[in-house]
Amino acid sequence: MINFKDTISMSQTFITLLILTVSFLSTAQALNFYFKKRHPQNETFKKVTIIIKTWWMIFGFLLLSLATAPIGLVAGFALISIIGSLEYYKHSRVNSFGFFPPLMISSFIILQYSMLLAGQLKLFQLLPILYILTFVPPVIIFKGEISKLSETLASLISPIIFSHFLACLPALYIMFKSLPQGHGTEGAELIFFIVIVLTEGNDVSQFIFGKLFGRYKIIPHLSPNKTDAGFIGGLAFTTIISIILFSHYFSMSIISSALLGVLISFYGIMGDLFFSAVKRYFSVKDFSQALPGHGGYLDRLDSLMLTAPITYYFFLFYYGGL
Repeated sequence: MINFKDTISMSQTFITLLILTVSFLSTAQALNFYFKKRHPQNETFKKVTIIIKTWWMIFGFLLLSLATAPIGLVAGFALISIIGSLEYYKHSRVNSFGFFPPLMISSFIILQYSMLLAGQLKLFQLLPILYILTFVPPVIIFKGEISKLSETLASLISPIIFSHFLACLPALYIMFKSLPQGHGTEGAELIFFIVIVLTEGNDVSQFIFGKLFGRYKIIPHLSPNKTDAGFIGGLAFTTIISIILFSHYFSMSIISSALLGVLISFYGIMGDLFFSAVKRYFSVKDFSQALPGHGGYLDRLDSLMLTAPITYYFFLFYYGGL
């Protein structure tokens, strides 16, 4: 059971993360301001200004969630999960169900995050299967349109799976906080940010290496910006940083750290491409415009949606299945 007494975190790790985040975003904003002033007609720097403003909001949310963990962390991610699920569902081509599917999905999200607050990680892991088994067949039988069976299944099951994937990030925090090897609250805060930094760093390094050295497009039908050099460069960068961070802070072997880095890099790319495929199927550019410069919540979370569960289940098996 989670101890709710220390809901405001001001550990040394948290303060360090706060300083690093503010320093990084301030530097990025200052550099962009400088280049925008020198090139006032350049549309790229104008777009970057909007993107950086949104990053302040995103990291502000993440830091506030950590500062008020576990309650604030769980509640914040539950809200994002509900919004992201509704973003997905509104683009689905199944609209004969009325309010029931969003209600069903939202109740599942609330229930799974309640399991996290209760420290019931095993129930948290089983809940998606139990929920799909309990609710989806009756809905298909009594409300479904047989001619749209595949779309109906996707519209009912996908938001449940995606929300569970995202919930693996706060679940990782809760797991590490309860483990002796996780170094308590500070280790939990650190692993939370490491997964985010590696995921976003993987995206950025892919872009940079792709622009500098990319020659061949690897998935042109889904993303014309994904190149051979971007894939290799992102993989190498993320693996090296993973080895440094996990071996230093969590005493993991070089092989285990490297393996986790490879998994995060690979599934970060897969998350990006998978949601690109979904958007192409829905014939939309972005899931919404909720985050200026980034699109919707699912657009911003696409890579993290796969790296979070990969990391969570990696450590679940790494520590003997808990």
